Amino acid sequence: MSIEASSTGAVREAPCSLAASKTGSYDYVFVGFGPSSLSLAIAIHEHDASKRIVILEQQHRFHWKPSAFLPTNHMRTSFLQDLAMQRNPRSEFTFVNYSWEAGGRGGSQQMDAWLNLGSMKPSREVWGQYLAWAAQKLENMPNVEIKYGKEVIGTKAVNPPPVAAWNVAAKDTVSQTVDILNAKKIIFATGAKMRIPPELRFIGLDNRVVHTGNFAELGDGLTKHKNEPSNVAVVGANNEAVEVFMHLHAALPNATGTLFVNDRTLRPTDGSPFTAQLLHTPTGPSRILPYELRRKSPSQPDQPSKPRPTVAEENLNGLYEMLYMQKVAYRAQRKNKFAINFTHTVSSLTPTPGSPKVTIRLTPNTPVTTIDVPENKPYDLVVLATGDER
Repeated sequence: MSIEASSTGAVREAPCSLAASKTGSYDYVFVGFGPSSLSLAIAIHEHDASKRIVILEQQHRFHWKPSAFLPTNHMRTSFLQDLAMQRNPRSEFTFVNYSWEAGGRGGSQQMDAWLNLGSMKPSREVWGQYLAWAAQKLENMPNVEIKYGKEVIGTKAVNPPPVAAWNVAAKDTVSQTVDILNAKKIIFATGAKMRIPPELRFIGLDNRVVHTGNFAELGDGLTKHKNEPSNVAVVGANNEAVEVFMHLHAALPNATGTLFVNDRTLRPTDGSPFTAQLLHTPTGPSRILPYELRRKSPSQPDQPSKPRPTVAEENLNGLYEMLYMQKVAYRAQRKNKFAINFTHTVSSLTPTPGSPKVTIRLTPNTPVTTIDVPENKPYDLVVLATGDER
């Protein structure tokens, strides 16, 4: 009997025969190579460099997907909350050291440019470059191997309980050959999956409906049609929803758009230092956990399992100003090109008969509402900002 990862990232038991060539023994085998596994692998290596670590990644290079999502927008956390600073300020994997080393000989050019910005929050593009730099740096460390183009197809306990070791079957995505790796511990870090509610599954709608996780893939398509009249919609009340809504407003000057929010208002992110203390100052054994894993730590039982979506304060202010300036510009026509529809839930998405567009069906959340439901006209593009799940 073995356990393997399903298509949703969950781990399930399944019988399998691991008949293949053995390639080595390791203290830790990581399945997946994103910020979580990168941070944890760095922590393990800096704690004990003698530990043998191998990271198995299905992609053929390190790539942090959010770096392509509106890359010039800024992160929501400080550069000090990087891969290593809070655990070891002297680590060579900090963002500060990246800024120094990325400047080439002497390092001052890149460092000076960053300091001159006077910003605590890097852009997503810069953060993605930092993570890629750290991944390459980790790969050059002794006793650390990173194997790209490897899909883990199964694991099997070497001996009966208590289990002291595992065999991990990894298939090469090009040659299809299977290698067996022996590991004392396996760490699954397969990342988040796009969460799409069943009622919003867009079968047959192709590029007309996208999730924010795939929004970057529209790139050239938006540019190509930027001057054409169009009608766009964004579904969601989180930070990504607001960012995309404002981006579409700027990128499509001849478009109309609606942001569908099922709540009565957009809610700001709690940026108080007391909340930050819960997230960024773990105690005890959990201190080694990277940020993504700390948020679901059992040591924080008071946190709701499904918190309400929130928006960064600077984005809320930017959205309000955008809508205000729109009212000023179109005051004579008494119309708004982009608007927010509150207290209504998008209950279905269907192809518009005889048209390459999408029809949205709305369900009011309250019997009586002061918000007028807009004319139910078809949409050329619908972006789902419905979050992720792990």
